[in-house]
Amino acid sequence: IAAARAANGFSGLMHTVGHSTFVAPADLARARAIGATFEVSPYLWGPSPINDAITAAVGPELIKRVWPVREMIDAGALVVPGSDWSVVPSVNPWIGIETLVTRQTPGGGAGKFGGAEAITLAEAMDLFTVNAARQERQADRIGRLEPGMLADFIVVDQNPYEIPVSQVHRTTVEMSFIGGVKVFEAPPPRVKVEVYQGGFASVNSFLFSNGTSAVVLDVQRKAAEARKFADLVKARGLPLTHILISHGHTDHFTGMALFHREFPAARIVVATEAIKRDIKEYAIYMDQGGATRAEPALDPALRPKSAENPDGFDYENLIEVLPGNTLTIPGGGTLELTTDYRVAEAPHMTTVYSPELNALFLADFGYNRVHLWMGDDITLDRVAVWRSELAQIKARYATRRPAIYPGHGAPTDQSLFSTTMRYIDDYVRIVKSATSRAEAMRRMTAAYPGYREADFFLKYSVENHVKP
Repeated sequence: IAAARAANGFSGLMHTVGHSTFVAPADLARARAIGATFEVSPYLWGPSPINDAITAAVGPELIKRVWPVREMIDAGALVVPGSDWSVVPSVNPWIGIETLVTRQTPGGGAGKFGGAEAITLAEAMDLFTVNAARQERQADRIGRLEPGMLADFIVVDQNPYEIPVSQVHRTTVEMSFIGGVKVFEAPPPRVKVEVYQGGFASVNSFLFSNGTSAVVLDVQRKAAEARKFADLVKARGLPLTHILISHGHTDHFTGMALFHREFPAARIVVATEAIKRDIKEYAIYMDQGGATRAEPALDPALRPKSAENPDGFDYENLIEVLPGNTLTIPGGGTLELTTDYRVAEAPHMTTVYSPELNALFLADFGYNRVHLWMGDDITLDRVAVWRSELAQIKARYATRRPAIYPGHGAPTDQSLFSTTMRYIDDYVRIVKSATSRAEAMRRMTAAYPGYREADFFLKYSVENHVKP
């Protein structure tokens, strides 16, 4: 390229260096000066038999600089993506955008390929837009949404900057516009899910819908939060057919009374008779303040119906036990329910898997950047079971790589399993070795800065496991 430039001058066209797998550091700095573009193939990244063979061939030191995109950008070179079609199974750009950032297989995984050369999400987006336009000498017409540029753009189903980067590859196009004219619109998804994140206890509720009907999973603890969630459901304008409760902790079910009033035709359902029993027993227990006396009294409408409380909640007749381990959403879509778990965070628990969404809803097996609740009657033996069950759930869904929706905290990916197991290990080690509750609190908050519910979940967990 340098010889051609010397002989012919610079025409404005950029020469492309394809498959820039290994580039000498000295050549990185030369690229910009001679008008050379590096093309990289992010679809080929992540642990694989081919990449394992390359690693074995070149050795551990050289492989650290494989596909040196970080160095290319830092050197000021123009970098563009290539698909390597038809060697790769898909030319979906969102796969390439994600793996430029993670250097892992789509959805994440245990290993990385050239992790030191990872770039930011914004830089990855530039490769597929601004940089590609520059390479084609059309940067004055395409590549950005600005006045004077062509109105060629897409509308996607999620904001890639507001989700875990390991979920970027799941992004789908809802509409395409060429010259400002809509040329494509995807059919509505069969099933979609919306998350309502409550303020109390950082607890989540979920709304499943398919354009015909809706189902909710868990309904909050506080009446005000349940009201907001009910308003969200009403705003969608679909009939609510089922109110599914995952387990018998009050922060997941005490919105039932309000939901029953607002949606009287919706069936309140649980996966097992044991969960139905847990709900009633735990409602009574927590109405008395629980072991910590930290819980506010239940709304009168949630106190069990009796001769003394005729306006209370009729747990026996209003809560139904589903006949099987699948809940079908009228109009299309299924929710697969798993309940064969040992006693852990709760006596009985339901996890929910949506095949249409490839999404796993962990209930209280999952906390994301929220301190785990280990208070009341949760012994360290039960905490150990909790960890064991997480490992088994992780293995069960490993090949599907589902999106993960925890009971507390933001949606995430499969890395939550390892993060939570590590948290449990740290917690057990600290509460066993701490000489005081204050020491345990200090060590846990230092180990997990920014985690929510330190003054609630963590406080009462420590009080449960560290003697005063």
